[in-house]
Amino acid sequence: LLLVFFLLISPSLAKDKKVEFDAQAAWSYIKDLAADFMQGRKSGQPGGVMGEEYIASKFKEWGLEPAGDNGTYFQNFTIEHRNIGEGVAFEIITDKARRDFYYGEDWRVQRYSGSGHFTAEIVFVGYGIHAPKEEYDEYAGVDVKGKVVLFATSAPQRLQKKLGDAVNMDKRVEAAQKLGARGILVFRPSTSTQSRYFRMSVDKKLYKPDFVMLSVEGKVTDFIFKDLKTDLRSVFLKMSKTSKPVSFETGEKIFVSVDAIFDEKRATINVLAKISGTDKKLKDEYIIIGAHMDHLGIGPMGDVYNGANDNASGSAVVMELARVMKLNRAKPKRTVIFATWAGEEQGLLGSRY
Repeated sequence: LLLVFFLLISPSLAKDKKVEFDAQAAWSYIKDLAADFMQGRKSGQPGGVMGEEYIASKFKEWGLEPAGDNGTYFQNFTIEHRNIGEGVAFEIITDKARRDFYYGEDWRVQRYSGSGHFTAEIVFVGYGIHAPKEEYDEYAGVDVKGKVVLFATSAPQRLQKKLGDAVNMDKRVEAAQKLGARGILVFRPSTSTQSRYFRMSVDKKLYKPDFVMLSVEGKVTDFIFKDLKTDLRSVFLKMSKTSKPVSFETGEKIFVSVDAIFDEKRATINVLAKISGTDKKLKDEYIIIGAHMDHLGIGPMGDVYNGANDNASGSAVVMELARVMKLNRAKPKRTVIFATWAGEEQGLLGSRY
């Protein structure tokens, strides 16, 4: 898509091509942005600032015009910073055993989770979809009031096409809240590709101070299903074959203790540069070539989440397109803005701003 934009807005380059898109140059930007010293580029943290300053320095080096605040490359805004209080706990309790799981390794508190200190039953609800009007309701036949619902994060394409907005994570979280659940546990459907980097993106309006939103890894779901008469693979195969919901009470419980505190606002930055349009009538129209720069920072165990693919790679393409267009003296009719967004991992905050 970026290359299509590039060709559309700069036809003059085809006539006098002096500088070509250099994949090796783009790769060098990726390596810089994903290096350990960038500390995972989390917005509002020192690593995020380093990433922002690195990209701005490149834009300046190549001679692009600033498009941020007050003649700079920086568009400033603030994000809420959430702290997790000390003494977090997470246990799964079965008839035969109970097991502790480690925060940051086996489970994580999601962006707009509230706090909770309780024991509750776990109910499996497939993908967590509540769409009775479309005759697909994974809450039908189960009582989730005062309980914690367990569902997979990614619904298959067939359900997305059939059910539309009901498949969106916001709608699924809203359904759980509406039906009286105390919280949600979300996991990836494929237990063989569990990722510690998994996170949910939900709207801030869904924040409730006493409703917990947690993501869990394969160790947790394996333990939950260990003593049941079925397993996740069989459940999802059945759902796929029948195209019908499969929901049930697991008979197991979760104990969770977590304080999620929104206690401060932190400054962060979108990095913006431009090539001004040359047409008097069209120069105030804008074509934006953008990608988010931020990633997840440093984990609870001290691991750097480098984020080469998510999304140093996208930022590198934006940077290299900017370099090529500027060095080739591109003269687009409309103004072209090159943007690397912050706050994506906190909920698309930079691009929305």
